[in-house]
Amino acid sequence: MATKATLYAVLGLDRRCSQDQIRDAYRLLAKRYHPDLNQGSAAAARRTRELNNAYETLGDPARRRAYDRELERVSQAAAPGRGAKITHNITQEVRLKIED
Repeated sequence: MATKATLYAVLGLDRRCSQDQIRDAYRLLAKRYHPDLNQGSAAAARRTRELNNAYETLGDPARRRAYDRELERVSQAAAPGRGAKITHNITQEVRLKIED
């Protein structure tokens, strides 16, 4: 998880996407950024490597599940106690509305 962008974002997808959507997005983007179509473009070559890495992980259901677990773990570690604060704020708002 060293990079900011998730592998889903690399493919322009949401985490709830299907395997077919992953495959279709990869094929479309791989064709668009293929080095043969963008000769001499370092950006296209870099993007192609990113796309290949994303598809290699997300295209395999077992690797995708492991990646999703890791994303969940990282997101929970980044925002500890966040849910409690939201619950407290909602409870406080409801209490204030009842008092009014």
